[in-house]
Amino acid sequence: MPQRFESDLSRRIRRRRRELSLTQQEVATRVGVTADHITLVEGGYRRLDLDRIPDLADALRLDRTELCREALEERAPALYRELFSFPDIS
Repeated sequence: MPQRFESDLSRRIRRRRRELSLTQQEVATRVGVTADHITLVEGGYRRLDLDRIPDLADALRLDRTELCREALEERAPALYRELFSFPDIS
């Protein structure tokens, strides 16, 4: 069994898909992956390629920028901090 790394993002994806009453196949089609891939993402066994996050946001009717930031923070925390952490100017 692959390593599990369920996260806030995977839970958010699953919760939002269910709120919208979408099947995993419907989301997968909109994102360009298989339904099995969405199952693995929601279960925390696989991560979605960062380039597919904007399409996922559209499929789930979420803000693209917000979901991209959340995914980037999870996948590349050092890069996220470099891009979005601003020095204290006090």
